[in-house]
Amino acid sequence: MKVLAIIPARGGSKGIPGKNLRNLGGKPLLYWPIDTALKSKKIDKILVSTDDEQIKAAARLKGIEVIDRPSYLAADNSRVINTIRHVIDTLEDSEEYYDVIVLLECTSPFKDVRNIDEAIRLINEDIADSATTFRESGVSPGRLWRVSLQGVVPYLDGSEPFLPRQEQPKAYQLTGELYAFKTNLLKENTESASILFGRVMPIITNTMTAIDIDSEEDFELAELLINKYHLS
Repeated sequence: MKVLAIIPARGGSKGIPGKNLRNLGGKPLLYWPIDTALKSKKIDKILVSTDDEQIKAAARLKGIEVIDRPSYLAADNSRVINTIRHVIDTLEDSEEYYDVIVLLECTSPFKDVRNIDEAIRLINEDIADSATTFRESGVSPGRLWRVSLQGVVPYLDGSEPFLPRQEQPKAYQLTGELYAFKTNLLKENTESASILFGRVMPIITNTMTAIDIDSEEDFELAELLINKYHLS
């Protein structure tokens, strides 16, 4: 099965201007997913989708192909799934087809190529239709509450918030490190806002380095993680 890695990297960012070209650990944030994807022997092509000329130039310096993202797909409220559809349609217009898509977002820089390869394996061997990374949540759903003007009640009916941590149910949250799925399912689910289809298999990741960069504080934390865990 042919595998395409898509790295979406728009130019605009209200929270952190120029975020995707911001230096992190001695290189642009954009280069973190590129460098990890280049380590995989299961990816046939890496492609950056962007509306920004500087990002295009930076990607091409790494030898990465670029697809121009239309401005209507590069707004703050644009959905990444529509960017993926645009990439697929553009490639197929040139009769270039891929069976598996791997989405690698810049804002989760600390990716493990072994997780990428495992996600591809699960799909290639038809164990999953989609695969993505999760980490254990720091808060059990059994300890969450609903707060309103009428007072507070446990978020989950029947939960017991004061049970010891060891007796609380575990929950997992998406880390955003990678999403992989079969291309044909994306085409079949034309109205879907989700990028997870069919049988979704989890890949549990390192809680300590799972980070989503969306603020200056996140950048500072990312630098600390790089130094502590010698990430590159």
